[in-house]
This record gives sequence, structure tokens and C-alpha cells, in this order.
Amino acid sequence: MKPLHTLNPLHAGAEALAAVGKTEGVRKTTGDSPTVGRLLTNEPINLPDPEVPEKKTRRKFTAAYKLRMLHEAEKCLQPGEIGALLRREGLYCSHLTTWCRQL
Repeated sequence: MKPLHTLNPLHAGAEALAAVGKTEGVRKTTGDSPTVGRLLTNEPINLPDPEVPEKKTRRKFTAAYKLRMLHEAEKCLQPGEIGALLRREGLYCSHLTTWCRQL
């Protein structure tokens, strides 16, 4: 029959606890973790702030582009052609509405 400390890890002695420490020490010394390597070399760690999302830059369309898109939208006669044009250009239908009013 096996001794009790080999069957239940809660009853393990100092040998088992020492083995756990050795594994973690090996991982730290080999540099598996990029954070540990940076801490040892005093390099700054630039982690993005998860609480603040990046603000995307606002798109600006030239007058020539707006006019060209309005002309292309006028040429669309079949159902779904305007939707395909908007998807291809990455636009919304509100863009065409606003540009038509501006014209």
C-alpha cells in the first residue's frame, strides 16, 4: 500500500511543495513569459488601456468623390445595385441622402 502523502496532494510533505516552486522558477529563468523578460531588463511595458477604446479618425470625402457617388447611384436601376455600391465603397445610405441635399 502507498503512503498517504502520495495519494492525496493535500497531505503532501515539503518535497511536493518544493517541487512546485522549482517548476515556477524554471519558467521564470527560461524567459517563457515576455513580461518577465522585460521586468528583468527594465524595459517599459506598454500595455493598452482596456477601459479606453481608441477613437477612430473621422472620414472626410471630397466634393468630387461625393458627386461621383451620386452619379453612380443615379445609374443604378436594378434592385440591390445601390446596396452593392454602398458596400463596395463602405458608405451608408445616409451619406447619399445628405450629399443629395447638399447638391
